[in-house]
Parts: sequence; structure tokens; C-alpha cells
Amino acid sequence: MKALSKQLTAATIGFILIEERFPLPAARKSSSLFFFGSGQRRAFVKGLMNLLTHFQALPDLARQGILLAAIAFALFMAMIPHRYDPTRFINDKVKHAITFVVLFTLLDLAWPTTAMPWWKPISLFVLGIGIEVCQGFTRYRYFSFGDILANGVGILVYLGGWAWLQGAH
Repeated sequence: MKALSKQLTAATIGFILIEERFPLPAARKSSSLFFFGSGQRRAFVKGLMNLLTHFQALPDLARQGILLAAIAFALFMAMIPHRYDPTRFINDKVKHAITFVVLFTLLDLAWPTTAMPWWKPISLFVLGIGIEVCQGFTRYRYFSFGDILANGVGILVYLGGWAWLQGAH
């Protein structure tokens, strides 16, 4: 249970760090889940922790299936034309970072470990490069080193939260 608590807290820290580093314009704040007042943020974090706790109670195969579905959804969202993207009003780099914090959270919960194996961050980074390569083959998306960097930021945010929690306990 301590490992689960560390993983959940790492994900929460990742969301908060991204929110504070890349704030949305004031006009967008009212429609975003990540921009609450402190009481609302606590309720959101409590709900997120509750959701992730229930997620951890699922069988391994179900958690791994959800991770694969999330990867498929991320690939789908990365490949659709920009004009059809329902999240197009959010900064692209912020979306990349948040997506990779979420994917890392799901990966860490799908294959829980007490230590951080090298294959987790490397596999996510390679996934991000693969998505960019796929975008390079379309006429309406393009390969972007900036997106790869933003994916890496999301991975590092999660790893930073995870490492901080390891030192705190």
C-alpha cells in the first residue's frame, strides 16, 4: 500500500507542477479541471486519489488493458487533424507533458514495482518518438522535436515526484 501511495502522490505532484508552470489564460481557467481554488483542488485531488486507489484494486490484466487503451487513445488524438482536436485550445506542449504524466502513472500502476526500472521511462520516451514519427507521415501533422522534449518533461515530472517521495519516506 505504501508503494501505491507513493505512485498516487507522484501523479498528483506532477499535475500540480505542470499546472503551476504552464497556466492557462484567465479566459480558459474557468473551463479547466486543473484550475480550481484551493478547496476545489483538494476535492479534485481527493477524488483523483480515490479513483487511482480503485484502479489499483483491479486485476493486473485489467490495469494493463487500460494502459494500452490510454496509449491507443493518445495515438488517436496525436493523429487526428488539428481542427478536429477537442483540446486544441490547450497549449500543445502542456498537453504532451500532461499526457506523459498520465501515461507514466498508468504504466507505474499497471506494473507496480518498489524501485524504478529503467524500462519504464525509456519505453514511454520511445513511444513519444514513435508518435512523432507517425505524425511525420501525415499531410496534416508534422514531426516535432519540441513535442518530444515536452514528452520528456512529463516523464521527468513524474520521475521527480516519484524520487521526491522515495526520499520523503
